[in-house]
Amino acid sequence: MARVEKQAHAEKQIKQVREEVVKEVKKNRKRPSALFSCSIIFFAVLAGFICWGIWMVSATGMVTIPVFTQLAYKTPQPVRIVEPGVPVEVVMDEVIKTDLLKRLQQSEGGLDDRSIDFSMNEASLTASLRSLLEVANAPQIDPSNLQVAIEPSGYELFLPIKDNPLETAAIIYFETKAEEGVMTIEIDKVKLGNLKVPNIIVTSMFKPMIQSQLGEINSQIASYVSLNEINLSSGGVQFTGVYSVEVLK
Repeated sequence: MARVEKQAHAEKQIKQVREEVVKEVKKNRKRPSALFSCSIIFFAVLAGFICWGIWMVSATGMVTIPVFTQLAYKTPQPVRIVEPGVPVEVVMDEVIKTDLLKRLQQSEGGLDDRSIDFSMNEASLTASLRSLLEVANAPQIDPSNLQVAIEPSGYELFLPIKDNPLETAAIIYFETKAEEGVMTIEIDKVKLGNLKVPNIIVTSMFKPMIQSQLGEINSQIASYVSLNEINLSSGGVQFTGVYSVEVLK
């Protein structure tokens, strides 16, 4: 009788051990290892960065990437169409030189009143910048469709990318101020397609380009006038300053 009880007790212990082993195995199956969890997180983050990078490239319109281009890109458009007009240099000759000669004749060779106000419209600025870029022969820009629109808040320079099937463009938004008698340029933002370009690229690439192209126009103004103020309106810019030329009697 005692032997039967011992055997029953041993079988009960074996059954309990077996149940505990099965329970532990099931628990380990349900709980993945730390290495496996880290691997899943790493690949998920990596996939997110890759998708983000592809999305940014697609948003520029510089290349066509199936699915992403349809979602991220929309053909950029200027605020309005601006047709080229009389170039800035011609306006300068007609307005400033004519006014200066008239004053000299009226004051018998003197220049008592040196104050000067003159304006420039976006059509003239567009014509001059197209000519400058054609001479510069910028490989990526299509100067034939370049344009500048002027609003009270600032300038919009629309630069279509040459031979691009998606018709993408760089759009540069900038402001001008009169500082120490000359016109200075400050870029607000740059977009390539639908992508806002990071500031570090704006500073290193686009700002020198704008300063170079507008520098010649600035030099033409500075050869006659020392600027005091620049005011923008829809479609044009008003300059206020004083003549900086020396009059020899």
